[in-house]
Amino acid sequence: MRQKGYATDKLEVVLSSEFDAAGKRYGTITLELRPGDDLTEAQKRSIRAVAGSCRIHNTLKNFAGIDIEIEGLPRAPD
Repeated sequence: MRQKGYATDKLEVVLSSEFDAAGKRYGTITLELRPGDDLTEAQKRSIRAVAGSCRIHNTLKNFAGIDIEIEGLPRAPD
């Protein structure tokens, strides 16, 4: 929102997720942005477009991988 010059003083962010107990992992992660009532629908669409292409979104959507390293142990095979 700051990139677009929109005020962030009324912004609320709600994060929720669904947990797949059988798979022992999180499924869908939902990020709900509540920017306030003073933005137009076009501005809200613009925020959604920017959020959909942010670094964190891209990393989670295109899973980059996770390496776990413990000092003193050789790297574990994938």
